[in-house]
Amino acid sequence: MTLVQDRPMADKGGGGGGPARRAVIRWALRLYRREWRQQALVLALLTVAVAVAIFSASAAYNIAPVPGNARSGTVNHNLKFDGSDPQALAAAISAAEEWFGTIEVIAHRQVPIPGSVESVEVRAQDPQGAYSGPMLALVEGRFPTGASEVAVTDGVAETFQISIGATLALDAIERLVVGLVENPSDLRSEFVLVDPAHGDPPEQVTILVDASDEKVFGFRTDNMLARSQRPANEGALAAAGVLGAATVALLLVALMAVASFVIVAQRRLRQLGMLAAIGPPRRTFAW
Repeated sequence: MTLVQDRPMADKGGGGGGPARRAVIRWALRLYRREWRQQALVLALLTVAVAVAIFSASAAYNIAPVPGNARSGTVNHNLKFDGSDPQALAAAISAAEEWFGTIEVIAHRQVPIPGSVESVEVRAQDPQGAYSGPMLALVEGRFPTGASEVAVTDGVAETFQISIGATLALDAIERLVVGLVENPSDLRSEFVLVDPAHGDPPEQVTILVDASDEKVFGFRTDNMLARSQRPANEGALAAAGVLGAATVALLLVALMAVASFVIVAQRRLRQLGMLAAIGPPRRTFAW
């Protein structure tokens, strides 16, 4: 085998040693000083993209509506009772309070809309209730106090063409609208909110309880209509959905980073070619 060498071998140190390395470092620093603004812009864009992706995923997980919250608030069970018999209803509420301890009562009544075949729900709910926080939020104005005030959802306000400060007439009773409210866990829910201390007799009552399955199913009264339990693994399903969205967002960020680095590399082709040309000696071998 015969060794053919294009040019004399470098010294034993190889690659030019310290002087060559210092020359390459100075060359890199000159390039950086020349185009540091472009590199800083690329880095800033990538940082902002990653921050937006992480913030969006976190916000989506925390504000995404959870179906169970719309019906059961912060607890796992709700009980529905017939409100047609006030005495039986009062006895059932007393029995539930004695059986479960802390409970929260939400009263419902359907009232016909004047001039329409449809009806609207009138809900008596305590804004400071023990368990119904995820079921009620104030959008504008204030919550009703007293028998002559109500708050409405945006859908009800649009149906009746009213706003805060207007008067709402239902069941031949006029009440002042003092606020706009919503169910943040179910924005499609439309209702009129009244003060629970001054609500009319309800047609149906929902009682929120915080208890085990055994204790809930062990409670029975004659006027109970139904028991509802929050679906299992709601948090895990929401987390999986947010994880998928975050993965897609970070993939887009990765594609953006690759495109940026490719552009930077394309602009360095001449410099990289020159560096390769003055690099270590090329060797060929012939037999």
